[in-house]
Amino acid sequence: MKSIRELIAEAKKNPGKLNFATSGNGSLPHLATALFDALAGVEMVHIPYRAEASRCSRCSPATRRWTFATAPSVMPHVLTGKLRGLAVTTRGRSPLVEGLPGMEEAGLANYDVSIWYGFFAPKATPRDIVARLFEATTQALQDPN
Repeated sequence: MKSIRELIAEAKKNPGKLNFATSGNGSLPHLATALFDALAGVEMVHIPYRAEASRCSRCSPATRRWTFATAPSVMPHVLTGKLRGLAVTTRGRSPLVEGLPGMEEAGLANYDVSIWYGFFAPKATPRDIVARLFEATTQALQDPN
């Protein structure tokens, strides 16, 4: 399959015959796929894996298996041609992953799954240390490399 529209059409034509690999029950890829299934009106088979590499390496047309994953974990496979990127999980395109449409453009309106990370410190951490950590984090996030 070369697009989200093709994936949805195939899943509708063959309910319960396409597999999706995740990093386990309740993981973000599992929940992202459950949302995808609900919005697209399809039913696919969940196959949980423990290891990211194992999960990604088993996605292929032959296994009729696909996955949601973070860009850093799959882009090396996309760039070498081992995997095909279909879309990013946000509604619109992402500047972090050139060439892939957002889900709305790809054919699934109202789908939007984004990840955010928090940076936490113990409650008793001195304010000057928290401020230094904040400044260093802000500086690191602005570095394009």
